[in-house]
Amino acid sequence: MSHIGIKILHRKKDGGGVIVQSVQDGSTIKPGMSVEYIDGEYVGKSLGEEVVAKLIALDQPKQITFRSTVEQIYLERLYEAYVLADIDGMSLRIEKT
Repeated sequence: MSHIGIKILHRKKDGGGVIVQSVQDGSTIKPGMSVEYIDGEYVGKSLGEEVVAKLIALDQPKQITFRSTVEQIYLERLYEAYVLADIDGMSLRIEKT
């Protein structure tokens, strides 16, 4: 769904909705959040293909509601713990070639 600035993943094959894989810089949406509503319609337990079809059909949805998930909360906590443990900052340094 690059036209709305997010990439999504199917959460479960049997209807668990979709979660955000990545977002454009500066977004308040975080990887791991789930898509709950699209223009007021609940899609939190829909098949991933159904959610993608709705987003494509709408082209420019008026409102998408996201929700934090257990995965997203744990990912943030693990990253925060990692940063705290990296005293000298060497692990977070990225060198461009």
